Amino acid sequence: MLREPTMEKLHAMRLGVMAAAWSEQQRSADVIALSFDERFAMIVDAEWMARENKRLGRALKEAKLRIAEASVHRFVGDVAGYLRQAIGNTD
Repeated sequence: MLREPTMEKLHAMRLGVMAAAWSEQQRSADVIALSFDERFAMIVDAEWMARENKRLGRALKEAKLRIAEASVHRFVGDVAGYLRQAIGNTD
């Protein structure tokens, strides 16, 4: 099999996550039993997800949020605390 030249080409095309997913598949007997289409879809999904995560990370960094640890969960918790204080319930 021409595994090494293929890996080199994937890295040259900046598809490192795809190359890593392919290598990982080679080590898993469960995945090897899947059809080509299923395995290929898993590899493409891994590359797409990595790029999407990178894009979102860049967007968050460029947003220059005042609170670096800002999250929806923290906001909801803060609102619940304020509501308890406003109602007078301290439990």
